[in-house]
Amino acid sequence: MNVTAINVFIEVDGKQTIAFINKDSVEMFIGMLPAFQTDQPKAAKLQVLPEQVALRLQATRQALAVSMGLVPGAAHNHRHDFRPNKKYPWFCADCGYAPHDELMHNPKGGADA
Repeated sequence: MNVTAINVFIEVDGKQTIAFINKDSVEMFIGMLPAFQTDQPKAAKLQVLPEQVALRLQATRQALAVSMGLVPGAAHNHRHDFRPNKKYPWFCADCGYAPHDELMHNPKGGADA
């Protein structure tokens, strides 16, 4: 298993929070998951998300990392031109956001508009 990122969403006092798990702690984190899952399986049970949900989650994680300054060398302007996803053309292939999303995409004329 090649774990590339672990993000834990936790609701605290009605507010949504996120905890980014250090890459050095991946094995320990995955190893302890079964103790907290229903029926306490021998190995962690992981559910694969539908592609459209995964795209949005990846885009959210990237936007959070950029806005929080967690991505080394990330430029403040991380917008790009919309490129339709092959399977879901209403989502961007690069970030998962809709074409009209101004946070992630350049205006219709491109980066120079």
